[in-house]
Amino acid sequence: MTGAASREPAEPRGAAYDGAPPGTIATLPDDRGVYKWWVLTLLTLAYVISMIDRQLPFILAEAIKSDLGLSDAQIGLLGGLLFAAFYSICGIPIARLADIHSRRTVLASAVGFWCVMTAIGGFAANFVQLALSRVGVAIGEAGCTPVAHSLIADYFRANRRATAIAIFSIGGPIGSMLGLLLGGWISDVSSWRAALLWIGLPGLVLSALIMLTLREPERGRLDEKPRHEAPSAARLVDVFRLLWSRKSFRHMAMGCGLYAFGASAKVAFSPMFLMRVHELSPSETGMMLGAVVGVSGIVGTLAGGTLGDLLGKRDRRWYMWLPGISLLVAAPCLAVAFLASDVTVALVALVPSYGLGILFIAPTFAMAQALVPAQMRATASAVLMALMFLIGNSFGPTIVGGLSDLMAPRAGELSLSYALALTAITNVWGFVHYLLAAVHLRADLESVK
Repeated sequence: MTGAASREPAEPRGAAYDGAPPGTIATLPDDRGVYKWWVLTLLTLAYVISMIDRQLPFILAEAIKSDLGLSDAQIGLLGGLLFAAFYSICGIPIARLADIHSRRTVLASAVGFWCVMTAIGGFAANFVQLALSRVGVAIGEAGCTPVAHSLIADYFRANRRATAIAIFSIGGPIGSMLGLLLGGWISDVSSWRAALLWIGLPGLVLSALIMLTLREPERGRLDEKPRHEAPSAARLVDVFRLLWSRKSFRHMAMGCGLYAFGASAKVAFSPMFLMRVHELSPSETGMMLGAVVGVSGIVGTLAGGTLGDLLGKRDRRWYMWLPGISLLVAAPCLAVAFLASDVTVALVALVPSYGLGILFIAPTFAMAQALVPAQMRATASAVLMALMFLIGNSFGPTIVGGLSDLMAPRAGELSLSYALALTAITNVWGFVHYLLAAVHLRADLESVK
């Protein structure tokens, strides 16, 4: 009896709380084992599908524009202010729900919803109907990243978290690449409507897999100071107040928001830029731009997580210095890419502009998780995503599309090139905020302890 008792865990694990059904709580006492990699695979696949569905309208933009009679500003609105506003507004309450109830259920429901809304977009007969379907996609996708980040924090220890978030985040470039390749190919052989329909529906399979195989982990079980009972949920106002008190969080939110301004415009208009300025076909655009986004995005995202964890062991301020430096170096590459008269030069310059730009994701969101207690993590991630979308995605495509229309009478087909090149300025501005975030990071991390 004595020997058996000595092998009992020091604290109870696996008690069903936070709304998860009995038997679904992961009971691993640390982050060893292979199951966490299955969880990370499911989360990454969810992000891949979200980016495919988000990318589709942009590779299909010229066909949609011609069929429905839209302007550049309306295309920018679909991927900019309209999408970002609903993504930002809905992301926080959905994340709040995930901080209180089963994250598995929230994620599975979100995946199923946005996939159905993507497919419905294929039946749109006008701008309003297409816009409403994209609003549905935005609401569903708002439940992906914050919930995934919260789950990752309970399956991977802090010194591995940026790497795990980086692996999850490569779903972004992979999804963008597949969206470009599949969307361009289907558009050439069939129609933009078929592309939305047939790419949207398969995500329902992943929704079922998440619901059936993902186990809900105990919140905060891998923190440096493990809790002996499930942490109670904080009020939403308390989360906002705490985040606002973290000066490093404020500056990192501004930094990634300013990056998102140019990045979202680049995502929305790069396909149109290559087809309009360099006269590539949709399939050629999808293949070439997909390769650029996929390869540079994967390398940049993984580099951000790996280097962040590696350099962060020496000085945690590297989690902020690294994204800032990468944004600064990417700025001139961005300008060259959109002002080059040769398509090869443009594509080559896009590689570092994508790869270096996206490097910010893993270090930034890893620190966002570190700056708050376990019961606030999904909400903190959602707040950061909301600020990023409100600052960047709301205005980037909308302003760039408007500038393109405004300059078109004088600049002609090059108006879109000039509008996109101007986004290099926001990269430099973002660099300044990341430096300021590094100044306050140490003190803010100490206050969490």
